[in-house]
Amino acid sequence: MSRAVTLLASGTHLDETRFGDVPVEAIADVLAARFATMKYGGSNLGLMFAVAEAFARRGGTVIGVYPPWLREEGYVPDFIQRVEVPSLGKRKEELLSGVDALLCLPGGVGTLDELFTHLAQVSFRERAEPLPVFFYDHHGYYRPLELMFHMMGESGAFVPERFTLEFLETPHHLARALSALR
Repeated sequence: MSRAVTLLASGTHLDETRFGDVPVEAIADVLAARFATMKYGGSNLGLMFAVAEAFARRGGTVIGVYPPWLREEGYVPDFIQRVEVPSLGKRKEELLSGVDALLCLPGGVGTLDELFTHLAQVSFRERAEPLPVFFYDHHGYYRPLELMFHMMGESGAFVPERFTLEFLETPHHLARALSALR
């Protein structure tokens, strides 16, 4: 099992968000059953850290990709393989390379920026093959985005058929969707 996944998720303190009830352990179980390696944004904060840490406890390799300021402020955990990059742009480049899928958990501007960078690269043919994107739609968090993709597709401004975009509400649904990956 040499497959890898990139996790896109909130890097904000969990107690400052409404993401404290995301089933981190169950999601980590699903990911560890399918992937050997996880890349993520490299910090020791938020939902992204909680899932990365749980994945590592299950024996998965975790690669943290981060800019220097994150290390300088003491936000890079010790248990990860570290990849320091000079900028957030380079971080996105590294997060999107050499992986088989993207998993988006609830997050903010950074999560959407990383997601939309991938979608734009595929749309403008900077990247030949799209990665399948799985959204953990915790309490409907991604429903507005799913609607937006639908509206963009109907308007002709987006070609949804070029992408695998799956919106999933439970770890069980996530496991079933990931099992379809080749």
